[in-house]
This record gives sequence, structure tokens and C-alpha cells, in this order.
Amino acid sequence: MAAGKLVSLQSLLVLATLLIISCTSLEKSASTFHEEGHTAPLPEIPAPLVYGRGLGETVDQALEAALRDAARKAAEALLGPGAVLKNQEVLDRLFSESFFPVREAYHRDSIEILGSEEPADSEGAAAVVRGRVDLPVLVSNLRQAGVPENQLPENLESVVLADEAAPGYAEVYLADRPMVKKPEPEPRAPAAYESESLDIRDLGRLKLNDSEKKRMGRYLGNLSFMVHSVRPIEAEDAYTREAAVELSRVLNRYGYACHYPDQVDEILAGQEETYRDETGGDVPFLQWTGKKLGANIFARVESDIDIRRDTGGYYASASVKIVLIDTQSWKEAVSLSSRESVPAFSAVSEQEAVSFALRSVMLELVPDVVSSAREAYSSSLLKGIPYELILLNPPEQRELRRFIDALQDDVRRISRISSSSEEERFELRFLGTIEELESLLFDVAGSIDGLDDFSPAYQKGNTLAFYTGLF
Repeated sequence: MAAGKLVSLQSLLVLATLLIISCTSLEKSASTFHEEGHTAPLPEIPAPLVYGRGLGETVDQALEAALRDAARKAAEALLGPGAVLKNQEVLDRLFSESFFPVREAYHRDSIEILGSEEPADSEGAAAVVRGRVDLPVLVSNLRQAGVPENQLPENLESVVLADEAAPGYAEVYLADRPMVKKPEPEPRAPAAYESESLDIRDLGRLKLNDSEKKRMGRYLGNLSFMVHSVRPIEAEDAYTREAAVELSRVLNRYGYACHYPDQVDEILAGQEETYRDETGGDVPFLQWTGKKLGANIFARVESDIDIRRDTGGYYASASVKIVLIDTQSWKEAVSLSSRESVPAFSAVSEQEAVSFALRSVMLELVPDVVSSAREAYSSSLLKGIPYELILLNPPEQRELRRFIDALQDDVRRISRISSSSEEERFELRFLGTIEELESLLFDVAGSIDGLDDFSPAYQKGNTLAFYTGLF
């Protein structure tokens, strides 16, 4: 009996040993499975790159303001325009210095100070920074500040936020860094633009053909702006200039190419002699500057700012007037005025309160700015971009007539400027680039008997001259 019990006890010990060995083996194989990288990878949360510009009484304050500015841009992109408008006061409070240390909203190693300066007159400092935002931290602070849960993203892994293209105020610091390149804005969907109210004597043709519709869509999709402020005669209005900068930033954020006031000033200050040589002063300097920059619309900004100091901080309200001018015709297209903003608060400085107020105004007004600019530019494009065509040693009138008749199907308008035995000059209104016009002229000439040797003579500005092959 004792021997039987001993056998049973030994059997149990053997079973227990086998069980321990099995468990150990499973743990090892599980460990090996994990070590070999067979676990499902954790989804990656985006960390978008953003740029910021800040003002302050000292350089340190300006740097902190720039970091808050960039973080706020990321927050606004995350929320979307509708939620941003509903939460302006919450965002003002969140991105004031007193709510949370703004550096916590960034991946620490990503913060880069692009430039800072402290003016000699000691009126304040400015700074430009960039960095990658830590979205979970940013969303957590948005939640704590009071943004409703249903307006926050449910799943950060599914958030799509691209890196911000370098804005104009940062490009000057990035000029010697070839790895940083500002991408071209994505073309928006083309559309057909036709009007029955245009003067046929001015246009030549009312309706657009298929090629012109595509070009129209391309031009409007790549609409670019040049922004500047109105300066009083006595001294520059710093806040009106800040309004111009804020408009530039919001337009840039919406995906439109935008030339900032500093870029405009650089040309105005440094290229007046070139302007005189090229134009003789016959066109406005700003119009010439707009064409130099490749801008389609000039936006002139005026502002009215109301500031008051109260216990605990500063309050600012803003209203702006934006005049849009088509750089092709240099005619005022439309004037837009905002209502006065809700007072914006900053615990840091009046500059920051003004910045918050201006941003609120611009976010509300920019959709109207864009739609008005597109409408104005499309009206200008319908008339065609003006070019001058010179035919040297022109052909006989019969061949010339055939050439012009064939060309009329693809240009908006043709009118003869002058005629002689040495040359024929025409003004062409064409919806397209000068390269596209040159290609068209070669195609048309190739279809006309007697113009087989049609070849370029020279190009200057929007003037194209050709040899017809007849001497």
C-alpha cells in the first residue's frame, strides 16, 4: 500500500514537472514571437510641422508667442473652420501664456528657432520658429480648455495633417537651406466659366472652348495673392501691418500662394531702378511688383483696432477692410469689410490680444476674399491675357488672312496695331501662358501654305516676334 502511494506521488511529480516545462516552453516561444517582431505594429500618430511668428517685449517673450502661434495653427487645422469659429474664446484662453507651458505641445527635439531680432528702438522683439506638434498633448489641452468632445477627433491615428509649407515670413530664414522647399498648392477642380453679359467687341468670342476652360481652371486653382498694408503718411501703423501679415497667413493656410508684406517691401525698396528701366514709370510700381512676384490679386489691408487693459490682461477688438485689385488691369475689383470682432483676451501682451482678434476676423473673412478674388480674376481672364505679336517680313495679305482666321479659334481677340512692308503688329488676347501661345502660333503657321519657315526672332516680356521665312 505504501509502495502504491509512493508510485502515485512520483507520477504526480512527473506530471507537475512536465507542466512546468510546457509553460516555460510556451513563455519562451511567446517571447521569441514578440522578439521576432510578429506583434501588430502600433499605429503612428502624425506630428505635423508648423511655423510660428511672435512678438513680445523681449526675445524670450517673442519666442514663446511664436510657439503659441504655431501650436494654435495646428489646433485650428485639427478642429476645422467651423469648430474654430465656435471656440474662439476657448482658443484665445488656451493659447495665452497662463493656461499651459506651450513647449509641452511639441516634440521637444523638433523645436527650431529660425530667427529672432530685437529692434534698436527697443519697441519690441520678433521671432520665427518651427516644430512638430505632439497631437495627443494638444488634444488633451483642447479638451481641458473646454472644446466639446464631439468636436475633437476620435482617433488621432486617422488624422491627416500635412506639414505646413514654409510661409513667406519664414522663407527669408530658409533661403540657404535647399532641403526646405515650399510645395506648389494643389490645383483645385476646374470649372466652366461663361458669361453672356460681356462686351463682344472687347472679347472677340464670348464662350470658352475646351482648352480655355482647362486653362481657366488651372489659373483659378493656382490663384496667388500679394498682400500689403496701408501706411499713414506720418508713421507706419504696426497693427495694420500685422493685419496684412495675418491675412497672408490665413490665405497661406487655406492653400493659396501668398506674398507677404516683407516680400513686397523688399522689391519696393531694392528694385525701383529696374522698375524705371523696364516701364519708364508708365505703370504703377505696385502693379509692376505684383507681376514680378507672379501675383494675380493685390490685397490692400486697412484695420481699426480697439485695445483696453483690464485686471489680469489685455482685450482687443478688430475690424478690417480689404480691397482686392486685379494685377492685370489694376482695377479695384471689390472692397470687403468685416464686422468688429468679439474682444480677444491675452494675459501676456496687447500685441498678442490684437493678434488673436485679427486672426478671428481673418478666419471669418477669408472665404469671401477667396471667392471674390476668383470671380474678379475669372472676369479678367475671360478677356484674355494681352500679348503682342510681331510678324517680320510678313506674307501676302491672302496668307496673312488665312493665318489670322485660323488663329481666331484659339485666342480671345485679335486686333491689328500697325502694318507695313517690314512688319505686322497685332495685339492678341489669349487665355494661357506665353509658352502655350508660342506653341499655338507654331501649330497654326504649320497649317498654312507659305509659312513653312516660320521661326522665332525674339521675345521680350509679353511680346513675341517671328520671322515668316519670306525675304
